[in-house]
Amino acid sequence: MNIGTTQSQSLINSMQFSSSTVTQSATRMQFSSSAMTQSATARKSPIGGVGSLDKVEVGTKVDGNFVNRVLQDSLEDRLNSALETAGVEMSAGELLASGMDFSPEATATRIVDFATSFYSAYQMNHESDEGGAKLEGFVTLIKGAVEEGFAGARELLGGFSEMSKEVEDDIDETFDLTMKGIDAFADEQRQLEAQAEEELQEMGAI
Repeated sequence: MNIGTTQSQSLINSMQFSSSTVTQSATRMQFSSSAMTQSATARKSPIGGVGSLDKVEVGTKVDGNFVNRVLQDSLEDRLNSALETAGVEMSAGELLASGMDFSPEATATRIVDFATSFYSAYQMNHESDEGGAKLEGFVTLIKGAVEEGFAGARELLGGFSEMSKEVEDDIDETFDLTMKGIDAFADEQRQLEAQAEEELQEMGAI
């Protein structure tokens, strides 16, 4: 999916992201790459047998905490890229770090709350757009980032052959709840904008 509109991409020259943001994003992705490298090493090691070491390595890493970490790395990277494309000078730092509840509901809520918190900044950076166009552009932007983030996380986690179906189902449910949460945010904003428009019309009729 293409993230951002032609208009938002034309603003890319005005972006001033610090080098530390890029460095932090690269460091987070190295964390996930390191986990994959360690797992691959365990599978090749002759110590204790291939099967037993592979299961130990996977069993100690593919839990709610690890899945959350991989989702965080992947989503932060995609959200940073999307925000940069839209000319929003903010960084998606430690997206899922807060809280210890790794349930699909809690994780999806954190993702939605964080991603939608950039709407005001997006609006200010797209003042020339009509109200509806701003909202639709923003929703397309963050949905695209979330879709790519989950796809990246699934690709990485798919390298673990012992990943349980429960973990896979949790990822799918988290994704579905996240998309529904973004849709709910969009519906709420549409209602607020419609209400504001009605109030302006009433004031003009007085």
